[in-house]
Amino acid sequence: EGGTDARKWGTALHRLLQYPKELRHQGLQRLYRSGEFSEHLHKKATAVLENMDAKGALQSLKKKGSVIYTERSILNGSDTFRPDLIIESEQKLMIIDYKTGTPKEKDEIQLKEYINLLSAIFSDVDGELLYI
Repeated sequence: EGGTDARKWGTALHRLLQYPKELRHQGLQRLYRSGEFSEHLHKKATAVLENMDAKGALQSLKKKGSVIYTERSILNGSDTFRPDLIIESEQKLMIIDYKTGTPKEKDEIQLKEYINLLSAIFSDVDGELLYI
C-alpha cells in the first residue's frame, strides 16, 4: 500500500527499532513527511512501535545496568551472523531478532544459531523472535 513494498517496510521498522525509544517516533515522522510511508503505513508503524513495550522479551531493556548492542556481528570461522538486538543484563544475554511477515522455520534455526554461538562464551543465553 502506498508504494512501499514488504522488504522496505521491514527494513524501515528494523531501523526505527534500533533507535532509543524516545527517538523512534521522530524517525517515523521523518518517513511520513518524506513520503516514504503513507498515512496508513504511518499509523500501522506507530501501532507496532507502541506495542513493543508490551513484549516480555524486551523487559530487560528497562533494567538498570543493561547493555544494549544493536546489529553486532558474531563471527564463526568464515561466517558472520548479525542479530538485531543483544541485551546484556545481570550475567544474562537476551537475543532479539525482529521479523516481518509470516513465521518461518528458518527464523527459528537462525535464532538457535545465534544462541549456540553466544552460549560458547556466555553461560546464560536466551533468545526470542519478535514478529512485527
